[in-house]
Formats: sequence, structure tokens, C-alpha cells
Amino acid sequence: MGCSEFDIREHKIISSITHVNPSIIIIAAGKSFVPDSWKYPNDFYSINTLGTINVAEAARISGAKIIFLSTFVYGAPYSLLISETGSAQPFNPYASSKFLAELSLKNYFDFFGVASSVLRVFNVYGEGQKDDFLIPTIISQYKNGGSIHVKDLSPKRDYIHVDDLTDAIVVASKK
Repeated sequence: MGCSEFDIREHKIISSITHVNPSIIIIAAGKSFVPDSWKYPNDFYSINTLGTINVAEAARISGAKIIFLSTFVYGAPYSLLISETGSAQPFNPYASSKFLAELSLKNYFDFFGVASSVLRVFNVYGEGQKDDFLIPTIISQYKNGGSIHVKDLSPKRDYIHVDDLTDAIVVASKK
């Protein structure tokens, strides 16, 4: 029995996970559409942060390792390329909720020995992504034969295809 039908914000997710006695738990659940994080911050903190803490507790009980999919938490970059060792300065509720989850996982390691790998991935794209994200919007405009319009040309971003992210998760699971 999988746990996909449960809400990670609910305490009962802990027993649902420990019941299957996993060796690895991949936390990919969460809210990720940044504009919504300004409208509904409580949803982002409760799902992304509290939900992660619930799963960390299940990992503590079952002895599982966690692979956590986080996000860009570095704030406005001072320069490009951005180093993984750069200081975290989340600049929206979404990034803040993910960074608080990271800190919680660090505490679960420091206090209880729960191992976790944090993958700070951002701008994931691939088949099935909602139309309000950038890449699907551009593809839709292209397919409809019209001009391609974006809201802002100034941001510089890195993108990762969901298949490449899957490969990274597999590698992290073996470490």
C-alpha cells in the first residue's frame, strides 16, 4: 500500500509511512507555484515545512533515509554562477517554506541521526506540467502559431528536465 492518498500535513501520514517500513523516502510533495505562495503562504508553510517534518518523523521511526527536493534558496544572486555553498536568503514564501524544511531535516540529522540528501532543484520542466509555468506556456504559444511572449526577459535561469531530475534522485538514493 502506497501513501500517495494521504496528506503529508496530517499526523496520520507518519503511521502510514512507518507501516510500509521504507528504507528511503523521497519527499517530492509540496506546493511550488511561486505566485501562489504570496496569495496562500499558509498552504506553502503547512505542506512544504510541516509536511516535511511529519515525513522526517516517519523516517526517524522507520530508520529510513530521506531525499528531499528543495528549491533555489539563495535570494537575489550577487553574481553568476551561484555556488551550492552560497548563503541561503529565501526571497519568497515558497523558497522560505522549503528552506525551513531543509533546516528541520538538518535538525533531524543532528538530534536523531536521520540521514537526508537535499537536492536544490529549480525550474523543472517536462510532460504534464501545468500550463501556467514558463516552458509549457512557451510551447503552447509556439504550437498555436502565435508570437511567443513572456512577462520578463531579465531573469536568468537554469532548467532541468524531469527525466534528468529522476536520474539525480536515483544517484542520491545510492549515496
